[in-house]
Amino acid sequence: MTKLLSFLILLLSVVSLFGQTGFEEIDSASQKVSKGLKTVDEIALYLTKDLKQKEEKVRAIYIWVTHNIQYDMALVNNPITYTEETNIADEALKNRKGVCEHYAQLFNRMCTAIGITSYVISGYTRQFEGATIDPLNHAWNGVVINNQYYLVYATWDAGYFDKSTYVHEFQDEFFLVEPKEFIKTHMPFDPIWQFHNNPITHTEYMIEDFSKLSRVGNYTFRDSIATMIALDTIYRIEKSIARIQKAGVTNTLIQEEINANEELLEYYK
Repeated sequence: MTKLLSFLILLLSVVSLFGQTGFEEIDSASQKVSKGLKTVDEIALYLTKDLKQKEEKVRAIYIWVTHNIQYDMALVNNPITYTEETNIADEALKNRKGVCEHYAQLFNRMCTAIGITSYVISGYTRQFEGATIDPLNHAWNGVVINNQYYLVYATWDAGYFDKSTYVHEFQDEFFLVEPKEFIKTHMPFDPIWQFHNNPITHTEYMIEDFSKLSRVGNYTFRDSIATMIALDTIYRIEKSIARIQKAGVTNTLIQEEINANEELLEYYK
């Protein structure tokens, strides 16, 4: 029993040490870049120029975004309508602050600049299992590394709120999270972004019924994403609206997302 206990303690120590130091060198080097780097592409290329693994490159970008962009409470109370996604990322870089959409679009642009497949995902959240639904919509990212799909949420890792005060302090809790774990607190409006072959409905998310995820389904989300990307903008928005509606409209945030997509559809038409 003593030998077994000693082995378990040693094993836990090694796991803990790896968890703390696996990205230590990258994290230290990626928090700041030269002031001479002005564009999204320049910063992304600089951060990753000496890295070989995709996971390391994504980590470097993630560290820079979470350490250099602060949450903008004023923008939450006075939202701005953007006609182009690139404007959001450029504004985040210029002002070094924003809301979750700014974090997500900036992270996405930087990944794209170095050839990493990344997506911006809109949805709603609960802080932890059993909590009520957050009254604001959110945006995070999906990334593909070695043909595996992961989720990251730079906004929540960049800092937190202490009552009404924002504390810009890195948390490191939502980097490359497995889809089955991430969905327990983060629900995409569009089921395609759950990255599951048996996605849950909005009703199932509300009652925290994730049992379906352990069963094999026939929803080929990889093919669906590839098909969606090949569509032009108008058809892409129309298909997204249809998928969201099919998954069930169970709260006002979902309906607001549908309304926003319908307005965007009219803009492009």
